[in-house]
Amino acid sequence: MSMLSNAIITVRNMNLAQTEIDPDEFILLLKQRISLKYPQTLKVFRLVDIDLTENNTCKGFYLVKRPHKKHGFLFYVRYIHNGKTLPSMWNTHTNSRKLAELFAKNNRERLVEEYLAKTDCCLFTILETYYKTGSKFLIGDQTINGGLCEKLRRHYLNFIVKRFIPFLKSQKVYTFAAVTPAVIARLQSALLKDGVKPQTINNYMSSIKRIYKNLIRTGEIKENVFKNVSALTAFRDNIKIRGCHDLEKLNGVFNDEWAEDKRLYLLCLLIYSTGLRNSEIEKLKVSDILKIDDCCFLNVRESKTCNGVRIAPLHNFPHKKLTDYIGEKGLTDDNFIFKKKNTQKICSDLYKNANLLLAKKLNLDEAYLNNNHITFYSGRHFWKTLMNSEELGVEIEELFMGHSVSGDVAKRYNHRDKIGKEKLLEKTRKVFAILNDKLFGKPAA
Repeated sequence: MSMLSNAIITVRNMNLAQTEIDPDEFILLLKQRISLKYPQTLKVFRLVDIDLTENNTCKGFYLVKRPHKKHGFLFYVRYIHNGKTLPSMWNTHTNSRKLAELFAKNNRERLVEEYLAKTDCCLFTILETYYKTGSKFLIGDQTINGGLCEKLRRHYLNFIVKRFIPFLKSQKVYTFAAVTPAVIARLQSALLKDGVKPQTINNYMSSIKRIYKNLIRTGEIKENVFKNVSALTAFRDNIKIRGCHDLEKLNGVFNDEWAEDKRLYLLCLLIYSTGLRNSEIEKLKVSDILKIDDCCFLNVRESKTCNGVRIAPLHNFPHKKLTDYIGEKGLTDDNFIFKKKNTQKICSDLYKNANLLLAKKLNLDEAYLNNNHITFYSGRHFWKTLMNSEELGVEIEELFMGHSVSGDVAKRYNHRDKIGKEKLLEKTRKVFAILNDKLFGKPAA
């Protein structure tokens, strides 16, 4: 009802008791009198009335008037989300319909997102903090799903904050319930379009899967979207399978040093005799050389995955070569063996040159390496192939390489446990026997 009508009704209620004129006739006469005596004032009132009249053309929200002592009333906005009106309403802090509508449009996404986050266990708050150091979610996650190395934790946090959350917002997804298999499929497609490899995308999905697994366990969410999500297949039509040197060709090749830069020789010696990853070798410190009873090991403190954190058998021959090099360079326990600072990486040319020098020692050229896709990293494949051919045992082979193994296997070969240490040393001595026979068994030709 308009303000003018309200005014007329008020006048009518005041005067009907004092007159015998018909009410409808009285109202008509009053309208005519006001129109003649106050034309400009009436015009202003009509403009105000139009401004305050409910406007049903606004989509996605509607305005509600609420009394206010100072301003008479204020507009509150109620939003419609997915066809349903949200139970909360927000103060627009104005009694001007135009300004209220502008407020409602400009603040819709923020207000709806905040409301939905609060009512659905705070989707974005959980995602943003889940992989932060000291997070209560991360502590619970690591208790159930196993520890995360620092590198992988940062990797997961970076993906969640910089890729996953912005994607959800772009899709107007604000709740865990709204993260459907179709949403995850669109995320995978978007990452593929950006040039991310399928294997890397699957790794990204692991960061989200861990969150869902933990939140379902704690009862904060009820449905695991990943039950209906498939991992991407890495097509290898244009990808060369990594090769490695023939086992018999390498026997005795390391018996004499063959590189002017001793680091090149040692890098090859280590990867072919231990199976360590490139990144694990370059992070080795002097203090990471351990001895348990009569066997030496390399303590891999930081790796590509949490499974990579382990101790790896170090044969006496490469152990002596390493300690000789450490003595020559005057390195102390806290020094890196192959690089100077924690932030640095070994130049890729160093790996390439080491691989080329080894090939030269075997009377092979660069073309052979390229044709057979043999790189420095092929030394890790060589170690696995050698141990497999000599039937070391798949479980311990995977454990020594830093691959995923069951908790039972890790427990059985735990060097801190008496029985576990005995089993570990037994397998370690077998590794050394294989290397004695197949890698250091005869002098280089």
